[in-house]
Amino acid sequence: MKTLLDTTTVRRAIWSAVVLGCVALAAPAGAADAKFATIGSPLDGYQTEDLGVVDVNGDGWLDVFSTHHDFAASLRLGDAGGGFADVSAAWGFGIDPDLPGLEAAWVVLLHEGLHAFFKGHDLVVRRHGAALGDPPLRGRVVLPRRTEWVTDRSMFPVSTDPPSPPSTRAGRSRVVEFESRGDGQLRFLPVLPMGPISLEVEDTVPLAAIRVGRDGLPATSHTTRLFRLDRHGMAWSDFDADGDMDVFVNAGAVRGMAPPSVNDELLVNRDGRFRDGAGAAGIVKNGARSRPVECLDNIRYGRLDAYTGNFKSANRLWAQTAERRFAERAPALGLDLSDGDRFRWFDADGDGDADLLVAGRGGPARLFRNLGDGFRAESIADSATNDPRQLILADVEPDGDVDVLIVDGESNRLLLAKDGGFAADAARRGLPERALAAAWVDFDNDGMMDLHAVPAGLFRQLPDGRFDLVALRANKEPEDARCVWFDLDNDGDRDGLCDHNLGYFPVAHLIHRNDAPPAHRLEIDLVGPPGNAQAIGASVVIETTPGRRSAHVVGEADSSHFSLGHYRIYAGLGAAERVAAITVTWPGGKTQRVDGVAADERLVVRYETEAVNREP
Repeated sequence: MKTLLDTTTVRRAIWSAVVLGCVALAAPAGAADAKFATIGSPLDGYQTEDLGVVDVNGDGWLDVFSTHHDFAASLRLGDAGGGFADVSAAWGFGIDPDLPGLEAAWVVLLHEGLHAFFKGHDLVVRRHGAALGDPPLRGRVVLPRRTEWVTDRSMFPVSTDPPSPPSTRAGRSRVVEFESRGDGQLRFLPVLPMGPISLEVEDTVPLAAIRVGRDGLPATSHTTRLFRLDRHGMAWSDFDADGDMDVFVNAGAVRGMAPPSVNDELLVNRDGRFRDGAGAAGIVKNGARSRPVECLDNIRYGRLDAYTGNFKSANRLWAQTAERRFAERAPALGLDLSDGDRFRWFDADGDGDADLLVAGRGGPARLFRNLGDGFRAESIADSATNDPRQLILADVEPDGDVDVLIVDGESNRLLLAKDGGFAADAARRGLPERALAAAWVDFDNDGMMDLHAVPAGLFRQLPDGRFDLVALRANKEPEDARCVWFDLDNDGDRDGLCDHNLGYFPVAHLIHRNDAPPAHRLEIDLVGPPGNAQAIGASVVIETTPGRRSAHVVGEADSSHFSLGHYRIYAGLGAAERVAAITVTWPGGKTQRVDGVAADERLVVRYETEAVNREP
């Protein structure tokens, strides 16, 4: 048996060298205390449009996930050794749990036979490893009617009578028959790339010779149904309150061309295996071009809802009922916005319920203040943006209030919390004018929030409130970027996971391991009330010395573009060896106080109990 390598391996190595060279990192002179080591990323081998962090199995070690509208989503579990295990296939994280890796970024053909996989929007059917005298492989592909295809005749000989693959129209489908007498491929270019597709191979072909997806798994039938989804955002929480982390997946509509039957997903976790329950839960997408999604406890009944942002169509609020089904409530609450697909839910005014902050294109940001029985919209002066990409949260000053940076591709806007609302800060403070991606991160744990912006770099906040560039400036501006910061090795400081996209295929996945001199810190995981185990909507105030208070909200550490799952709270303490008090305000307004906490611990604070687990 022959083992042949696809030229993809060579292409991938070349791209990796090119990309890493283009995103070499620089640090200004005098930044000796901002030290980072660039190491391998857990996302190597995947294309990413969004990436994020979640503790999916509740073991205290943070995990990494990614999405892409054309390629496979990934889920990698962090471990005590600082490594990551790819469980994307084992946990059924693909669009078809039974066909993992169907959407392929890179394919290395290691098996003889007929391979089928998606490459971007296209379906590739390729024969590989054929020897002289091997019998032909025959079959057909049934696709949406409006489909073009390309035959590689030199590598994929087809029957010469007729001289090209015959096609017939059967209703809304097109059937393309093929006969392979050697290596080569057919590449199908569906105009509706999310329509139904099936590969049917003659019964005389052994199933072991029919391989599907990136990993080349053997087919289980001579007829294999293939489909793909345009995945974007993922919102992680225990939606069904069974103790396992589930995920709501927002699917796009391939530039509006997907059929209405394509739906969002509610991937329900059953003992470490995901199955889609969106249809059973009553979620019906109806062709919306979905982008970001967040989960929230809007009506405070202990049942989590999901708010989805839709491009060129109205946003939706899926409210969960007592029967664990979902009903659309955005129109009734005035939240069916058609110009607000960048948003964050958090308690902006400290009254115990979730408010909605929205940034649109070409207009001011708006705060939809939660009044209990509805929402009141308030425009924020001098906050207009043209290319809003993220809303990232932090107590920047710090003064006990949560502030917001609207990350914009043309002009960033810093909104400072004032009297239960927000005011745009006119001072630049040394912050970068624009960014493709950004994250608030107290990288040196001095108690002052810093900012990492791509491509500008990492900016440390000085005692006077100004910011100074210290590290991680990109030498070449990417076309797009993502960055998230989390304690990947549980050593007490946050490390950066960044993607620099230099085009459709080349992506640099980079981990910036934080080697800055140690300072005191605190990390807090909240375990919320029944039905909201992740304590979404909770806030925390940390008092270190009299008069010094820092405010935090669950989810503020998350800087994904479309997703939400990073719920840990991080607080730099500088030289302080103890925290005077921690006050948690749970969803609904109940408060809980924890006194006399030593620094350099990871705390787990549980709802309605004074029991606090401390981990050094």
